[in-house]
Amino acid sequence: MSEEKPPLVTETSDVARVLFVDNEPNALSEIKGQLGPEYNLIIAKEGAEAIALAETHNDIAVIVCQMHLADMNGASLLAEYEKRFPDTVRIMLTGSSTQDELVSLINDGKVFRCLSKPCPEDDLRRAVQDAVQHYEVTTTDKTLLNDTLTGSVRMLVEILSLSVPESFSRASRMRQWVKPLEKFLDLPNRSEIEIAATLSPIGLVAIPHEVLEKELSGEGALSYTEQEMLYRAPESGRNMLAHLPKLKNVSELVYLQDRGFNGGGFPMDGPVGEDIPFGARVLKVLKDLAAYCPDNEPTIEAIGKLEIRQNIYDPNILKAVGRVWGFDDSGTSKRKKREGKRISVIVHTLMPGDLLLSPITFEHGKLLLSPGIRVSEAQIERLKNLQTLEPITEPIQIKRGGD
Repeated sequence: MSEEKPPLVTETSDVARVLFVDNEPNALSEIKGQLGPEYNLIIAKEGAEAIALAETHNDIAVIVCQMHLADMNGASLLAEYEKRFPDTVRIMLTGSSTQDELVSLINDGKVFRCLSKPCPEDDLRRAVQDAVQHYEVTTTDKTLLNDTLTGSVRMLVEILSLSVPESFSRASRMRQWVKPLEKFLDLPNRSEIEIAATLSPIGLVAIPHEVLEKELSGEGALSYTEQEMLYRAPESGRNMLAHLPKLKNVSELVYLQDRGFNGGGFPMDGPVGEDIPFGARVLKVLKDLAAYCPDNEPTIEAIGKLEIRQNIYDPNILKAVGRVWGFDDSGTSKRKKREGKRISVIVHTLMPGDLLLSPITFEHGKLLLSPGIRVSEAQIERLKNLQTLEPITEPIQIKRGGD
């Protein structure tokens, strides 16, 4: 019995990778002869093989597929590609489909171009060339958009770290806790949830500093107007983020971060239960957990406080929190923590990521940063600038490294 041959891959550096799916050996030989020197060719004979190849080659620019395959029809394969590998440009080769079928494929966005079979070499070459060009333009635009998104998020994070450092520290803990949940929860859009966690306090930037200080210190009762400002902060956050590229979904998670699973919380007319976006349900649990837990690792006491009010949380997310940060009978966390190193530093030796164990104040007593905050590069730069104006109390107790 002869061994099954691996998929044919013609490697050529710095040119586009093109996948042909056709179960006719002669057709594949012709394609290899026609286009082999110009492209990195991958050849598959079945739909399942084509999907497997896309999972191992994440840079396939174009897929050219015939309509009738042994294990599925080409339309189904290209629909699967559209869903799972949307950057790959899709071309259909067909000899028997009706015009209505072809028009439907094109109008539904499943294919870039349909070609009749047999296809003249010049037509095939031109179609592949156009598809590769389309791939390069769209992926370049996407890279630029992603770079813009990264820069926008970084800028917003720096604004948060300077404007509302205590809330930013809480949001940073929330972000850290998203990834461990993936062990017990399906998080298909984890990066969106992490960005939303990081930016969850962005609406507080619109609130007067005096109101934030009063709320944080607990000194004096908040007026109705001040309470309403804080209550509606997620709405301000959504409005700030909604117009930034690729942050529309994130803005919706930020907007619904305080919505309880039982229908309580902001906004009063918001969705209930599983109608709340899953990412927003994750934020609700992690935000309250971070409020109860100033440390980088959830405590048994903090998780216990959530369980007392368990009706306001998604039960599956709350259960996952308990499983990730589970505790044994003695109350000891089952997760291993990296302890880090407790040291004393001065302002000029602070490093991004250092965890404050003591407050940072001017020598006359005014608070600059509270304990429990992991300092950012922007915060350190601000402290250095402030120190040129007034003395800051030193040394500062921090923990460097660890969880």
